[in-house]
Amino acid sequence: MNPETLSAKGLLKEGETLDALFGGRLYFIQSKRGYRFSVDALLLAGLSGASGAGRVVDLGCGTGVVGIILAGLGLVDTVVGVEIQAGLSDMAKRNVAINGLEDRVKIVRADLRDADIGLEPNSFDLALANPPFREPDSGRVNPDEEKALARHEIVGSLQDFLGAASGLLKPGAGFSAIYPARRLAHAAVAVRDAGFELKRLWPIFSRPDEPGRLFVFTATKGGSPGVKLMPPFYIYGKRGQYSREMEAFLRGEMG
Repeated sequence: MNPETLSAKGLLKEGETLDALFGGRLYFIQSKRGYRFSVDALLLAGLSGASGAGRVVDLGCGTGVVGIILAGLGLVDTVVGVEIQAGLSDMAKRNVAINGLEDRVKIVRADLRDADIGLEPNSFDLALANPPFREPDSGRVNPDEEKALARHEIVGSLQDFLGAASGLLKPGAGFSAIYPARRLAHAAVAVRDAGFELKRLWPIFSRPDEPGRLFVFTATKGGSPGVKLMPPFYIYGKRGQYSREMEAFLRGEMG
Protein backbone atom coordinates (compact mmCIF):
# COMPACT_ATOMS: atom_id res chain seq x y z
CA MET A 1 0.00 0.00 0.00
CA ASN A 2 1.77 3.14 -1.24
CA PRO A 3 0.86 6.37 0.62
CA GLU A 4 1.98 8.52 -2.33
CA THR A 5 -0.33 6.65 -4.69
CA LEU A 6 -3.23 7.02 -2.25
CA SER A 7 -2.51 10.74 -1.90
CA ALA A 8 -2.49 11.17 -5.67
CA LYS A 9 -5.90 9.48 -5.84
CA GLY A 10 -7.29 11.74 -3.11
CA LEU A 11 -7.71 8.87 -0.67
CA LEU A 12 -5.01 9.93 1.80
CA LYS A 13 -5.16 13.57 2.85
CA GLU A 14 -2.82 15.96 4.61
CA GLY A 15 -2.75 15.41 8.38
CA GLU A 16 -3.57 11.72 8.07
CA THR A 17 -1.58 8.53 8.59
CA LEU A 18 -1.81 5.13 6.94
CA ASP A 19 -1.59 2.26 9.42
CA ALA A 20 -1.51 -1.49 8.84
CA LEU A 21 -3.18 -4.26 10.81
CA PHE A 22 -2.61 -8.00 10.73
CA GLY A 23 0.74 -7.79 8.99
CA GLY A 24 -0.61 -5.65 6.17
CA ARG A 25 -3.77 -7.62 5.45
CA LEU A 26 -5.80 -4.48 6.17
CA TYR A 27 -4.93 -0.78 6.14
CA PHE A 28 -6.56 2.19 7.84
CA ILE A 29 -6.40 5.91 7.28
CA GLN A 30 -6.44 7.88 10.53
CA SER A 31 -6.12 11.46 11.65
CA LYS A 32 -2.75 12.34 13.14
CA ARG A 33 -4.30 14.47 15.86
CA GLY A 34 -8.04 13.72 15.86
CA TYR A 35 -9.89 10.54 16.70
CA ARG A 36 -7.81 7.35 16.34
CA PHE A 37 -9.07 3.85 16.95
CA SER A 38 -7.75 1.90 19.92
CA VAL A 39 -7.50 -1.68 21.11
CA ASP A 40 -11.22 -1.46 21.91
CA ALA A 41 -11.98 -1.99 18.21
CA LEU A 42 -10.02 -5.26 18.15
CA LEU A 43 -11.65 -6.43 21.37
CA LEU A 44 -15.15 -5.73 20.07
CA ALA A 45 -14.45 -7.42 16.74
CA GLY A 46 -12.92 -10.45 18.41
CA LEU A 47 -15.29 -10.94 21.35
CA SER A 48 -18.63 -9.94 19.83
CA GLY A 49 -19.44 -13.40 18.52
CA ALA A 50 -19.89 -11.91 15.05
CA SER A 51 -18.33 -14.80 13.17
CA GLY A 52 -20.84 -16.33 10.78
CA ALA A 53 -23.26 -13.41 10.92
CA GLY A 54 -24.91 -12.43 7.66
CA ARG A 55 -25.93 -8.77 7.66
CA VAL A 56 -24.29 -6.62 10.34
CA VAL A 57 -24.83 -2.98 11.30
CA ASP A 58 -22.04 -1.10 13.08
CA LEU A 59 -23.64 1.78 14.97
CA GLY A 60 -21.37 4.78 15.46
CA CYS A 61 -18.76 3.13 13.27
CA GLY A 62 -16.20 5.94 13.42
CA THR A 63 -13.60 5.31 10.72
CA GLY A 64 -15.13 1.91 9.95
CA VAL A 65 -12.51 -0.20 11.68
CA VAL A 66 -14.67 -2.91 13.30
CA GLY A 67 -16.82 -3.54 10.25
CA ILE A 68 -13.82 -3.58 7.91
CA ILE A 69 -12.03 -6.07 10.18
CA LEU A 70 -15.02 -8.41 10.24
CA ALA A 71 -15.66 -8.21 6.49
CA GLY A 72 -11.98 -8.10 5.55
CA LEU A 73 -11.20 -11.25 7.53
CA GLY A 74 -14.23 -12.99 6.04
CA LEU A 75 -16.02 -13.38 9.37
CA VAL A 76 -19.31 -11.81 8.23
CA ASP A 77 -21.07 -11.34 4.90
CA THR A 78 -21.89 -7.63 4.74
CA VAL A 79 -21.65 -4.60 7.03
CA VAL A 80 -23.41 -1.25 7.10
CA GLY A 81 -21.61 1.36 9.19
CA VAL A 82 -23.60 4.30 10.57
CA GLU A 83 -21.68 7.42 11.60
CA ILE A 84 -22.93 10.91 12.46
CA GLN A 85 -19.66 12.84 12.04
CA ALA A 86 -18.95 13.97 8.48
CA GLY A 87 -15.16 13.72 8.79
CA LEU A 88 -15.22 10.23 10.26
CA SER A 89 -17.80 8.90 7.81
CA ASP A 90 -15.73 10.26 4.91
CA MET A 91 -12.63 8.57 6.30
CA ALA A 92 -14.58 5.34 6.80
CA LYS A 93 -15.62 5.36 3.13
CA ARG A 94 -12.01 5.83 2.10
CA ASN A 95 -10.93 2.99 4.39
CA VAL A 96 -13.49 0.75 2.72
CA ALA A 97 -12.11 1.76 -0.68
CA ILE A 98 -8.41 1.20 0.05
CA ASN A 99 -9.21 -2.29 1.35
CA GLY A 100 -11.30 -3.13 -1.72
CA LEU A 101 -14.43 -3.88 0.29
CA GLU A 102 -16.97 -1.67 -1.49
CA ASP A 103 -19.14 -4.67 -2.33
CA ARG A 104 -19.33 -5.80 1.29
CA VAL A 105 -19.13 -2.67 3.48
CA LYS A 106 -21.33 0.39 3.11
CA ILE A 107 -21.01 3.58 5.15
CA VAL A 108 -24.06 5.74 5.88
CA ARG A 109 -23.81 9.18 7.40
CA ALA A 110 -26.78 9.50 9.73
CA ASP A 111 -27.84 10.27 13.28
CA LEU A 112 -28.84 6.92 14.79
CA ARG A 113 -31.26 8.73 17.06
CA ASP A 114 -33.46 9.61 14.06
CA ALA A 115 -36.53 7.48 13.52
CA ASP A 116 -35.58 6.80 9.90
CA ILE A 117 -31.93 6.57 8.86
CA GLY A 118 -32.66 5.00 5.50
CA LEU A 119 -32.05 1.37 6.50
CA GLU A 120 -34.63 -1.41 6.33
CA PRO A 121 -36.16 -2.15 9.74
CA ASN A 122 -35.87 -5.63 11.23
CA SER A 123 -33.33 -6.69 8.60
CA PHE A 124 -29.99 -7.14 10.39
CA ASP A 125 -28.59 -10.26 12.05
CA LEU A 126 -26.26 -8.42 14.44
CA ALA A 127 -25.66 -4.87 15.67
CA LEU A 128 -22.30 -3.72 17.03
CA ALA A 129 -21.39 -0.62 19.00
CA ASN A 130 -18.56 1.07 20.83
CA PRO A 131 -20.77 3.82 22.28
CA PRO A 132 -19.63 6.93 24.13
CA PHE A 133 -19.58 6.06 27.82
CA ARG A 134 -18.80 9.26 29.70
CA GLU A 135 -21.69 11.37 30.90
CA PRO A 136 -21.63 14.90 29.40
CA ASP A 137 -20.91 16.48 32.80
CA SER A 138 -18.29 13.94 33.92
CA GLY A 139 -14.67 14.96 33.68
CA ARG A 140 -12.96 17.19 31.15
CA VAL A 141 -14.48 17.18 27.68
CA ASN A 142 -11.77 16.91 25.04
CA PRO A 143 -11.43 20.14 23.03
CA ASP A 144 -11.10 18.03 19.87
CA GLU A 145 -14.69 17.60 18.66
CA GLU A 146 -14.15 14.15 17.11
CA LYS A 147 -12.68 12.80 20.35
CA ALA A 148 -15.31 14.51 22.51
CA LEU A 149 -18.24 13.06 20.55
CA ALA A 150 -16.66 9.61 20.52
CA ARG A 151 -16.13 9.52 24.29
CA HIS A 152 -18.90 11.61 25.87
CA GLU A 153 -22.66 11.07 25.63
CA ILE A 154 -23.17 14.29 23.70
CA VAL A 155 -24.92 12.98 20.57
CA GLY A 156 -25.83 9.50 21.73
CA SER A 157 -25.97 7.29 24.83
CA LEU A 158 -26.08 3.51 25.22
CA GLN A 159 -29.86 3.80 25.36
CA ASP A 160 -29.83 5.55 21.97
CA PHE A 161 -27.67 2.82 20.45
CA LEU A 162 -29.95 0.11 21.84
CA GLY A 163 -33.01 1.96 20.55
CA ALA A 164 -31.55 2.12 17.05
CA ALA A 165 -30.54 -1.54 17.21
CA SER A 166 -34.03 -2.56 18.32
CA GLY A 167 -35.54 -1.08 15.18
CA LEU A 168 -32.93 -2.52 12.79
CA LEU A 169 -32.48 -6.05 14.14
CA LYS A 170 -34.50 -9.13 13.29
CA PRO A 171 -36.38 -10.69 16.23
CA GLY A 172 -33.96 -12.80 18.26
CA ALA A 173 -30.88 -11.09 16.76
CA GLY A 174 -28.01 -9.87 18.91
CA PHE A 175 -26.54 -6.54 19.97
CA SER A 176 -22.88 -6.56 21.04
CA ALA A 177 -21.02 -3.64 22.57
CA ILE A 178 -17.90 -2.80 24.54
CA TYR A 179 -18.43 -0.75 27.70
CA PRO A 180 -16.55 0.27 30.87
CA ALA A 181 -16.76 -2.10 33.84
CA ARG A 182 -17.76 0.71 36.20
CA ARG A 183 -21.02 1.10 34.25
CA LEU A 184 -22.04 -2.55 34.21
CA ALA A 185 -25.18 -1.96 36.28
CA HIS A 186 -26.19 0.92 34.01
CA ALA A 187 -25.74 -1.28 30.92
CA ALA A 188 -27.79 -4.13 32.39
CA VAL A 189 -30.73 -1.82 33.11
CA ALA A 190 -30.48 -0.12 29.71
CA VAL A 191 -30.46 -3.48 27.92
CA ARG A 192 -33.64 -4.70 29.58
CA ASP A 193 -35.42 -1.36 29.25
CA ALA A 194 -34.78 -1.51 25.48
CA GLY A 195 -36.42 -4.92 25.16
CA PHE A 196 -33.23 -6.97 25.09
CA GLU A 197 -31.96 -9.69 27.41
CA LEU A 198 -28.32 -9.90 28.38
CA LYS A 199 -26.97 -13.25 27.16
CA ARG A 200 -23.18 -13.14 27.35
CA LEU A 201 -20.68 -11.03 29.26
CA TRP A 202 -16.93 -11.11 28.61
CA PRO A 203 -14.85 -9.29 31.29
CA ILE A 204 -11.65 -7.63 30.04
CA PHE A 205 -8.58 -7.00 32.17
CA SER A 206 -5.46 -5.06 31.27
CA ARG A 207 -3.35 -7.44 33.42
CA PRO A 208 -4.08 -10.45 35.66
CA ASP A 209 -3.30 -8.51 38.84
CA GLU A 210 -5.47 -5.48 38.03
CA PRO A 211 -9.21 -4.87 38.28
CA GLY A 212 -11.24 -5.32 35.12
CA ARG A 213 -11.77 -2.12 33.17
CA LEU A 214 -13.98 -3.13 30.26
CA PHE A 215 -16.45 -5.78 29.17
CA VAL A 216 -18.02 -6.90 25.94
CA PHE A 217 -21.62 -7.97 26.20
CA THR A 218 -24.12 -9.52 23.84
CA ALA A 219 -27.85 -9.05 24.34
CA THR A 220 -30.67 -10.64 22.36
CA LYS A 221 -33.66 -8.72 21.02
CA GLY A 222 -36.68 -10.21 22.76
CA GLY A 223 -34.59 -13.00 24.28
CA SER A 224 -35.24 -15.02 27.39
CA PRO A 225 -33.36 -14.38 30.67
CA GLY A 226 -30.06 -16.11 31.32
CA VAL A 227 -26.52 -14.74 31.22
CA LYS A 228 -23.35 -16.67 30.38
CA LEU A 229 -20.23 -15.27 32.07
CA MET A 230 -17.25 -15.90 29.81
CA PRO A 231 -13.63 -16.48 30.96
CA PRO A 232 -11.62 -13.32 31.64
CA PHE A 233 -9.76 -11.84 28.70
CA TYR A 234 -6.34 -10.40 29.52
CA ILE A 235 -4.74 -7.86 27.20
CA TYR A 236 -1.30 -8.21 28.81
CA GLY A 237 0.47 -10.93 30.75
CA LYS A 238 2.08 -10.44 34.15
CA ARG A 239 5.37 -9.32 32.58
CA GLY A 240 3.75 -6.64 30.45
CA GLN A 241 3.81 -8.55 27.17
CA TYR A 242 0.66 -9.13 25.15
CA SER A 243 -1.29 -12.19 26.22
CA ARG A 244 -1.52 -15.12 23.81
CA GLU A 245 -5.15 -14.25 23.15
CA MET A 246 -4.31 -10.63 22.36
CA GLU A 247 -1.43 -11.64 20.13
CA ALA A 248 -3.84 -13.87 18.21
CA PHE A 249 -6.20 -10.92 17.71
CA LEU A 250 -3.29 -8.78 16.47
CA ARG A 251 -2.56 -11.47 13.89
CA GLY A 252 -6.17 -11.39 12.78
CA GLU A 253 -7.06 -14.73 14.33
CA MET A 254 -10.64 -14.12 15.41
CA GLY A 255 -13.87 -16.03 15.35
